[in-house]
Parts: sequence; C-alpha cells; structure tokens
Amino acid sequence: MNQTTPLFDSGSAVGELWRYVEQSLGSVPLFPIAGLRAFLGSTNDEARLRYATSCSERILAINDMDDGEYFRRAVLQREVHGDIAYQLQRDHSAHTLYNYLLGLYVYAENQKVRDAIDAAFKARGIPWQFLQVWQFASLLHDVGYLFEGPIPALDWAVQSENVKRAAQKYNDFFAYVLWEKSHVTTGADIEHLRQLAGVEIPCLRTESLDEVAHGLATLRPLDGLRKSVSAERTGKPPLPMPLPNDAFSLWQANYNYFGQSNMKPRVEYLRESFRRMISYGRGDTGLRLLDHGVCSGLLQLQWSTFFFQIWFAVGKGADTRLDQLMHDIEEEWSQRFPGLPGVTYEADWWWSAVVWASAAAAMHNIYQIGPKKIFGSGAPEHETTEFSYKFVGNCNPLELAEDPLAYLGILVDCLQEWDRYSLSGEPALVGQMPAQGATVGLQSDPTSGKIIVDFRGDQGRAKKVVEDLNTALDDWNSLVDVRS
Repeated sequence: MNQTTPLFDSGSAVGELWRYVEQSLGSVPLFPIAGLRAFLGSTNDEARLRYATSCSERILAINDMDDGEYFRRAVLQREVHGDIAYQLQRDHSAHTLYNYLLGLYVYAENQKVRDAIDAAFKARGIPWQFLQVWQFASLLHDVGYLFEGPIPALDWAVQSENVKRAAQKYNDFFAYVLWEKSHVTTGADIEHLRQLAGVEIPCLRTESLDEVAHGLATLRPLDGLRKSVSAERTGKPPLPMPLPNDAFSLWQANYNYFGQSNMKPRVEYLRESFRRMISYGRGDTGLRLLDHGVCSGLLQLQWSTFFFQIWFAVGKGADTRLDQLMHDIEEEWSQRFPGLPGVTYEADWWWSAVVWASAAAAMHNIYQIGPKKIFGSGAPEHETTEFSYKFVGNCNPLELAEDPLAYLGILVDCLQEWDRYSLSGEPALVGQMPAQGATVGLQSDPTSGKIIVDFRGDQGRAKKVVEDLNTALDDWNSLVDVRS
C-alpha cells in the first residue's frame, strides 16, 4: 500500500514532515513510523495526544529513556485536567513531538545548522549521536511544566500548592517509580543498592519555591561518577576536581571543558534569571514562579545523574544482586527490541552528552522571554536599561556557534505554532484563530537552503514568531524565512 495519501498536502507542515519521516526515518530500527503517520494525520486533539504519547514513549524507549515519560504524562494530566494557573497555556505533549520532528527536519535540510551541530558533537567525541541527544532538547524540554505554579505579585505566600504537588510527584519517582522500572521492587533491595552506591535518594523539601529550586539544583556528590568517567577518558584532559554538585556550576564546568567557554556567562544569566523570578517575580507581571525551562533541564540532570551514579558506583562482580539487576535490564531490552544491539551504558555519555543536553533544554524559555520581561527596567529612570542588565551574565541573543543544540531547540520551539490546543478553550469562540498543521506551509528552499515557514495570511502569528526569534536568537533569519 502506498503510504503517501491525499491526507498529507505536500506543501503543508504535516505533509512535509511526513515526507521527511517516511524517507529519512523509515529505516531506523523499530522507529514508530506508523504511529507518527497517525499522529501527523490526526484531525482530533484527543487522538493527536494519544499518538503523541505512544510515539514519544517508543522513541525514548529505543534510547532507554522512557523513564522520562513519567514526567511527560504528569504534564499531560495537568493540562488535560485544566489544572494550570496560566490561562494562555497551550498543549505541550503534541508540541514537543512536533519539536522533535521539526528539529530533525531542520538538521537534515539546512547545511549551516547541520555543520554547526556536527562540529559540536565531534568536539565532544560523540560524532553521529545527534538523534540520541536531540530528545533532551525536544521531547523532554517541557517536563518542567510539572512545576508550573505562579504566585501573584501581591500574595505573600512562599509556596504554590501546585508546586508542592509537583515536588511530591518528583519524590515518588525517585523513591519508587525509577526503581520499579529498573526491576528493583523491594525496599530492602533499594536500600541495599543505595548504600552500595553511597548516594542519597533525591527528595525535595516542599515548603517553599526556594526549597524546591535549591533541591532541584543540588546534585548528590559526584566523586564516584567522576572516577568512572575519568576511567573511560584515558589520554584526554582530566575532568575538573571536584565536579561541582550545583547544577549551574556543573553546566559551566562542562561547557568550559569542551571549549565552549562563551556559554559560561550565559549559564550565569540563566541562574540569575531563575533566582530573580523566584524571589522578586517577573519584571513584566510580578508573578513569582519556577521557570519551566530551567526546571526541565534540572529535572533531566537529576534523574540521569542518579541513574548513572547507581549504575557505575559498584560495577559488575561487586554484588550478586546488582549483577542480577543488570542482567534483568539487558534481558528486557533484548525482548522489547529484538535485533538491536544489547543495552550498554558508558559513564562518559553522562559527561559528554547528558550534562550538555540538559543545559540546552534549560536555556530555551529564559532566552525567549528576554531580559526586559524578566528584570523589568531594573534601574531608576535616570539610569540606562543596559546598565541594569550588565550584572546578570550574557543575555544577548544566542549565537549558533556558541551552542548549536540549545540554538536549534529554541528555533523550533518558536516556529512550532500549529496543532496546539489552548487549555482555556477560548480560541473556540474568540481571539486569534488557532494554526493548523494542514494549512501552515513548510518547505526547504533549494537555492538558499533556508527553511520556509508560511503562516498563510496569519500575519499576527508570523509577527509574534519573528519577535520571539529576534529576542532569543542571533542571525536566525539566515536559516529560516517566516512568511504570512
């Protein structure tokens, strides 16, 4: 049967993405091609969400990261239930799968983006691993919406009930869910492995936004994991000693190690913006909140680091129960994905890929908001706005060469405006008409190499996308042409 049907207009966003999926991903072993076709062809929000969930879980599972679906599902539950304070919020379950596909499409079609990404991966010693790393900055880049819960400017409370519930969900994941997914089912075995690894199980205190933020940003001591990484990087520059257990400092150390020192002041801006919004609120609204993008990166880093700490702290042959755990995971992998090589873990993957990718995910929202909305004027009227920003690190639009992974994540996040239902439901009656993937245009210009996104008459939406891109990214218009 010919899989290309009239359901997909070749000039539309869904049609062009389906062409790419069918031609470029059809040969990837066990990739959910049929599910993606159903997702792209969905004409109903509930069906689209179901397909988005199943496809995302499958893609994550191929890379042994389907633990992350726990957090994706929690965000979906909140959004479908309408348990969100921000009235303009839109879907993030289908959106993040669209981001994943759109990012792969841009990488394949735009030479400048592909060259920058390939160079960054080569510099880190992980060439040709974009498909495995990209999921952090796309499928998982909005899991931090779990911690959505703004406190109004005039409210003197220190905690939001929604954030407290999110912290409880986080604690359950580390205390029970993660272990169950790894075939450790008794409290005695959990405690035994924890003691062997010499690490505490992550657990957030829940009494205030500050407590939650501090807990998310504080990792368990990394000495053991550093030794495991160093053992795999013989002949290469030594890792920093010690590795900082503050997430922001670890991101800075990682960027510096791999020759991306220009990102250090950008992480400082990230840290300052995150703290500013918690303590003083956003400059434009006064709302005190945990930024969902930063929370996404911190959450990714916490759960990946904890897994790697447990896995590498003891090693095979040191304990029979750990050996059995490793055997059970490997056996399940071979049953779920017959024909694929057995599951393997390398400590260096955590340092070369995971730490980097979690930082890239953390960047995406802060840079789209921009310093004016985060800090307000920040200075008396006689002082310049530039003066008021200079202490927060580098808040200028991100350049492609600085971090192409973060850059691509922001680029597609700004562009992906179609097939996103509103949680308030108001667009069904009033306001701007929602954009649809069957009517938005998407193509690659064979002459310029630019990606063309055409909102076809929706000038207001195109203008908003351009404004967001101007705020977040430098020289984006050499890569993309936004039309209306």
